[in-house]
Order: sequence, then C-alpha cells, then structure tokens
Amino acid sequence: MSNFLGIDENGYGPIMGPLVITGTCANKNVKKGWPQDIKDSKKIFVRDKKSYKTIEEISLALFFLLYGYFPENPEEYIEKFSSFKCPYSFKNNICTENIPQSFLWSIKSDTYKTIDILDRFFKKNSINIIDIKSVILCPFEFNNLCTSKVKKDLINFLQFEKIIKYFSDKSSTISILAGKIGGRNKYSQFLEETFPFWEYQVIQEKKEKSSYIFKNKDKKVNINFLKNVENQSFPACLSGIIGKYIREIIMTSINISLENKEFVSGYREKKTKKLLKYILKQDYYKNIDINCIIRKK
Repeated sequence: MSNFLGIDENGYGPIMGPLVITGTCANKNVKKGWPQDIKDSKKIFVRDKKSYKTIEEISLALFFLLYGYFPENPEEYIEKFSSFKCPYSFKNNICTENIPQSFLWSIKSDTYKTIDILDRFFKKNSINIIDIKSVILCPFEFNNLCTSKVKKDLINFLQFEKIIKYFSDKSSTISILAGKIGGRNKYSQFLEETFPFWEYQVIQEKKEKSSYIFKNKDKKVNINFLKNVENQSFPACLSGIIGKYIREIIMTSINISLENKEFVSGYREKKTKKLLKYILKQDYYKNIDINCIIRKK
C-alpha cells in the first residue's frame, strides 16, 4: 500500500527570513471534507491575532496527535521536526537566539478542542499521520547557493529533494504531492540529478500538473507537482500550516534580535523595505553578517 507525502513551501518570495519546506506523510490523501480551519495557510494567515492563534493551535494539535504530548516551547517544536542549526554560529545567530521560550498565541483549552476535531476527522477517514519533516534554509545558506548558474527554483527544489529522499528511504511505495515551484512545468532535469540510478517515466508536464514515476529495484515513487497543492492534498495542506508556523516563530526571533519596534514579515511590503534601508545605514548591525538578514533573490 502506498503512503502519501504532501510537500509545501513557506517563504519562497520574501527578502528576509528562512525558506521552510515541510513534508507530511500519511497513509492516505483526503481531497475534501476537511475541518473548517484546515486550509491553505495563506488563507488562514492574514497577520491578525486570530490567524496567529489559529495557526499555532493547529500546529500544536498536530504535534500532540503525532507524539502524544505537547512540546515545552517553540524551540522544542522546531527541533522535533527539523535538524536546523545555524551554519554561522560564531556570529550573532539572529534566527534562533531569541526564539520565544513559551507559546505566544494559542489558548490551551482551544488547542484541546482542535485536537478533538482533528482526531475525530482522522478516525472517521482512517487517516494515520506517519511522520513530519521540515527543512529550514536560513538566508545565509540561501545566499551561499545563489550564483549566476543557480536559479531560485533550483534552490527551492534542492530542499524538496531532502524531504523526498528522507521519506522514500522509509517506504517502498510512496505517492508525492508537492506544490509547483515558481510556476515551473518541467522537473525532469532536477529529478534526473536527484535520482541518478532510478528508471523514470514522464507522465505529463502541464500547467496544472507535472507527474513522474521513478523505480529502483523494489521501490516506486510517484511524484506529482500540483498548482495550488494546498487545495488538493490534505497532507500538503498540513505541511503548509506547519511550515508557516515555523517560519513565523523564526521571524519572531529575527525581529527581537534586530530590536524592531514594529514587527516585520520579511515579505516585500513597506515595513520590511523600510527596515532594510535602516539596517544598511546603521553601524549597530556591523556585528551581524548582512547575508543573515537580506536574501539575494
């Protein structure tokens, strides 16, 4: 029986903060009838108190249902899903040095309600969440990959590759549902480099869906890159929510580290651009590598 791996990214477009790729592996994919708050993270998250609360409660509920307990703090949450370490730790580690030591937005009683809603949905649909894995690429690592020969979508795919390899090593048959990367239709070259010893077949390479089958001895991987994957794959939708929560926790640390009076998202909006102009002019930031703050692409 095939397992289903849903992969989604958070932070492909910002000029600050990490790129987070998350994979959620489940025994099945459910395409409709999801609980009300389980939807595309971009639809949940509008940067108000309610959206922060919702995304933290869903993330904690999923953690509890997978492990049977709550993490002590956001740092433990991230460490459980990712092996993220600062590659530049002899300088100021702005991404993780000020991660909050308590949960910021959720209400415990409401989190238990979310656990109950998700648990009933899982049991009704015979869903079993097998594992969750996140890859976090900090701005410093992101910038190191940026060269004239490396396109942004390849940088993104290299993180997808880590998730795909992690789960394909654990399952003989797996169906992967991933978001389209930068609107790309053709992934053959990327996949040939990722699976050099596998036989593969292109099923289709179109605007809405690009599909491939890879085989190697007793292993089979069906890879699908879908436009708006968060609306078509329940595991991918969960990945988008978890990745969004992880990115917001890290952005919280970055904002505290930079002593921002007004929280910035890292996306290409006025407050972020204003902060970056200020940073470039200030001697205060000379002890922080600018490559840890501003992304090149």
